[in-house]
Amino acid sequence: QGVQLTRSSLPLITYNIRGFGASANMRLLQLSDGIDEAPPLLNFPLGTPGSISGLDIQHLELQSGPASARYGPNAFNGILLINSKDPFTHQGLSLEVNSGFSQSAAGGTHPYHQLSGRYAKAIRGFALKLNGSYLRATDWLAGDYLSGRTDTDGNPDAPAFDGRHTYGDEWEIAVPMASLAEMLSQTLAPLYSGQLGLSVAEAQTLLAQTIPRMPSLRIRRTGIRESDLLDSREAGRLQLDGALHYRINGQLEASYSHRFSSTSAIIQDSERIALRNFKQRFHRLELSHTDFWLRGYWSLTDAGNSYNLSTLGAVVNERLSPTETGWLPAYAGRYATSLLPVYLTGALASNQQLSAAHSSARNAANLGLPLPGAAEFRHIVDSLRQEQRLIDDSGMIHADAGYRFDNIIHPTVVSIQAGANFRQYRLFSGGTILNEDPDSRGRFDRINIREFGAYVEMSKAVFAERLHLSTWWRYDKQEHFKGQFSPRLAAVLNTGSSRRHYLRASYQTGFRNPGSREQFMFVPGPQGIHLGSTAANAERYGLFHGGAYTARSYDAFIATVLAGNPDTGRLVRQDMAYLQPEQQRTAELGYRGLLRANLLFDISAHHTLYRQMITQETVYAARGTVHRGEGLPGVSDILAGNAPRATAWRPFFNAGQALSTAGLGLSIAYQPLKQFTLYGNYAYITLSRPAGAFAGFNMPEHSFVVGLSGQQMINKIGFDAHYRWQDAFRWEDNFASAAMPTLGVLNARISYALSRWKTTITASGTNLLGEDYRTHAGGPFVGRVFYLGLRYDGL
Repeated sequence: QGVQLTRSSLPLITYNIRGFGASANMRLLQLSDGIDEAPPLLNFPLGTPGSISGLDIQHLELQSGPASARYGPNAFNGILLINSKDPFTHQGLSLEVNSGFSQSAAGGTHPYHQLSGRYAKAIRGFALKLNGSYLRATDWLAGDYLSGRTDTDGNPDAPAFDGRHTYGDEWEIAVPMASLAEMLSQTLAPLYSGQLGLSVAEAQTLLAQTIPRMPSLRIRRTGIRESDLLDSREAGRLQLDGALHYRINGQLEASYSHRFSSTSAIIQDSERIALRNFKQRFHRLELSHTDFWLRGYWSLTDAGNSYNLSTLGAVVNERLSPTETGWLPAYAGRYATSLLPVYLTGALASNQQLSAAHSSARNAANLGLPLPGAAEFRHIVDSLRQEQRLIDDSGMIHADAGYRFDNIIHPTVVSIQAGANFRQYRLFSGGTILNEDPDSRGRFDRINIREFGAYVEMSKAVFAERLHLSTWWRYDKQEHFKGQFSPRLAAVLNTGSSRRHYLRASYQTGFRNPGSREQFMFVPGPQGIHLGSTAANAERYGLFHGGAYTARSYDAFIATVLAGNPDTGRLVRQDMAYLQPEQQRTAELGYRGLLRANLLFDISAHHTLYRQMITQETVYAARGTVHRGEGLPGVSDILAGNAPRATAWRPFFNAGQALSTAGLGLSIAYQPLKQFTLYGNYAYITLSRPAGAFAGFNMPEHSFVVGLSGQQMINKIGFDAHYRWQDAFRWEDNFASAAMPTLGVLNARISYALSRWKTTITASGTNLLGEDYRTHAGGPFVGRVFYLGLRYDGL
């Protein structure tokens, strides 16, 4: 209950639990056999089930609510635990092939193929396991060309339109016509001297006096559609892994595993990024005993040929026509030419005349540029795509250990378990994402981040084992932040003579350390430079503790500058401190039990208080600074006449206002007959926040799932059909904000078992109601998938 699915791409599904999630959810921890699957630089898992092939999944558990007391940072709103099959107990060969097609009104119909295999064999004390999975499909189309990034930017004909799925139109160009008057009057004077009956010099003087009266330009470049920038819409994933286990004795086992995955898909974070052969590798060693475990793994990433669509769109536009020396002068020249007949009479242009002037100016500025689809355009995009590819050659080393004290202290007295972990990030982006060479020394150095944690868990059963009490106490420390304590208290009471009823209560805290990019990012974006905001990264730029102005006050100030009368009294300081971890406190109550032998019921309620939630806002620098030898002007440079505008920044910082949520969830499973299960769940969650606060909550208030499944009908047939529905809600993130409509999706599956051949035939369909939908602002149009599957299970 309360699980929201977000789709940025056909192969990738992101889970959001209890809000504050996004299409790139850094507040959900995903562990596969103890491995944190989030790439060290991106800090969010690339979909589910991650690095484990579906044929090898033994157990999957999704826990709602904070789990920091046990699992440490980033188990903030939930944790997904995935365990693979033991090669000693699950031996044999399994094969699965699914083949069909995807279909959407926006993107058309395309083939869909998936192939998986698993083999495991144990010989004496050794066991070998091999897995492989391959998916190939055509991605959903992100083709919303009529909507802007925000609700207030929804007119595609507006001069400053910033399209949701067009790129290169993110940067606003704000230029007073007075600053262009000299250049334009020189260019236009020979054309107007005859019409006005004046000499060229006299015409130039008159035009230089008239042009500044025209409304200032606040425009954007013409955006390029996502489909024209992508190398292809191919989407897929290759997963390979192998493991070798050795049972030293009946209680002690050693294992080594290696996992590899390569993903091509679209992810959406602060920008939309095309992953192209994005590779992850995991090397894992473990020594496990009935009383303890020692585990270590090494996570490695390689961005392959991935690229940022906004950055690519911007550089393509500059290659087609440089803004400062080509596109803007052409735009301004036609704009002035269109309006001069009005302003030379002393009148002011109407809104209709201004709209026509902007339209004519854009056509003139774009005249002669290669069109999408033309060979020259494709050549430019292809070459720049390679030049602008992202670099991610990062790694993470993690080690953890745990010990159960059952042999020292009998569990009837108290059950105790303790553990500790150490982690080191080694981050490298070659300056494409992180700030590895701010002084332009010509050398990009890896960024190292270290953290450690330790916990103790105690539990005891009392009152004839009807009441189970437990507590967790954990301490974590990352080198750039203060240490964090994460206590948790819980109680479960078993009631009734049949012991079928359980009451539960808990109080727990959670925290999330800022991610790698939130700490050390430096990436120019459409609304400003995305800046990681630890003191180690941001102090040099002088934005924090009063060094920046709010975007609204800066806009008011710029209006006075454009009017020729700068008024610094309009400026308001943005109060920001360097980043600290997010915090939450959650109280929960619940009941779970069998109301009848065939009726399972679960109900829960929670209340959570959130503090220091990390957000971004656009601010403008009070004073100029330098980055890699390039000057980044501030408001002081405008006042000194050294720059026409100040640098826009998008720093990460902790919001000052506290937020809270309250939620209710219930689940029911009913078996009227042994072969049939009718199931459903409902979730309600609401957010309380100060007026005007940006929360990025991104969660519907109401949602439910209802379904019917059957197994072993006539000993061979199984099926499942379920309908998922969620209420309308508002989506807010750094890429786009918009109201999302209600959404209902019907999925179904039917299978037929050929027991003699250990084979099952399956027919499946998703989104059977057929209408395209989007799960989030900026997401693609999701359609339907139909496929036939054949699975051989020789375990």
